[in-house]
Amino acid sequence: MKKGDLVKAKDNLEKYAAQAEANQSRFQIWAAHQLAAMIALEEKDYQKAVTELQQSNLQNMYNLYRLVLAYKGLGDKENAKKTCEELVKYNQLNSLNYALVRHKAKKILASM
Repeated sequence: MKKGDLVKAKDNLEKYAAQAEANQSRFQIWAAHQLAAMIALEEKDYQKAVTELQQSNLQNMYNLYRLVLAYKGLGDKENAKKTCEELVKYNQLNSLNYALVRHKAKKILASM
């Protein structure tokens, strides 16, 4: 996906998701939904991104941030703002990812 090859990314996702389901691994299933949401965001399919993210690990701050982006893409300012506020107020210690995402979320919240 980083190389811009969404066709290959989707193909790899299908294989990964099938393996995750076969293994019944909650973490792999969450990751498959996260990857599907990332692809959907790249394709600007915001409704699919929301659906996939709601099935991912929402304790992952990047997934909450992606959810904000998906809601914004849909024009759903209410849910975007609510999710953004939740992200900014989240209490997670010692996490570089959270620090980076919180900063981005603060900027989005200030612009709303």
